[in-house]
Amino acid sequence: MNKLIFGLAFSWVLAGLVPAVRAQQAPPRVTHYYIDDGTAFSAEDFGRVAEDPARADAAFWQVQLYREGSLERDSAWGAISGPDWKSVLDQYYRELTFEQDYRKLFRQAPPQYKERNYTNHVAPVAIRVKKKARQYKALVAQLPTVSTKLNKHIDFFVSANKTVEDNSDVLMSNELRNQLKNYATELMRITKNFRNAELELLYDPNPLLMENLIRGDYRGKGGIDEALAPLEKLQPALQQLLTKEYDPERPIPVQQPDSSNN
Repeated sequence: MNKLIFGLAFSWVLAGLVPAVRAQQAPPRVTHYYIDDGTAFSAEDFGRVAEDPARADAAFWQVQLYREGSLERDSAWGAISGPDWKSVLDQYYRELTFEQDYRKLFRQAPPQYKERNYTNHVAPVAIRVKKKARQYKALVAQLPTVSTKLNKHIDFFVSANKTVEDNSDVLMSNELRNQLKNYATELMRITKNFRNAELELLYDPNPLLMENLIRGDYRGKGGIDEALAPLEKLQPALQQLLTKEYDPERPIPVQQPDSSNN
């Protein structure tokens, strides 16, 4: 594990920042931040400032996401951007919770986990740009529009997982498991594709890309509402299944295996 990753993990443990996360967790206490001015070849070369990030000069803020085992520029796969450091960290923990709950509920990592996961990251990062700073700020200010739509579904899945955890004595039916897994896998794909496209803003702050991010799930391939439409239709059915299987007033009898053929 490289020094920066270890330093981040160790300092966060000391500060109590490695959370037993849930979607609405409060932003953590942060005592330092990193500076990315676009010239570093690796996140290990970022400037590190040991002070309250509220004092930082930044065009906008990011949580930068990297493939496992590397903090080189070419290993970055995504970013969570926003106008302030608290909002990007809050969003990061929300999506990290989603990823962790996926692993717990289905006992396997999401697809492409090693290439794209939330574990290897640097945050909060103050982005300093010498050119087009106003354009950056104007574009990034619009990003919460899409995050809000994603969060509706992320929070639903996290809540569903908590329902299952709180009722461990009730078995989950194959129907519910399969529908939840399809739902979560598709939501994970849309979310990570959006974060991947968002990273491009750091290198190409153009209005067309921003329009694609706001109106599309990634690179303009269908609007975000269109991308989430199948999940919108599936969510009520999933809620009904959850209520049916986990309503304490209507316990589901555990079926015994058929021994007639033995």
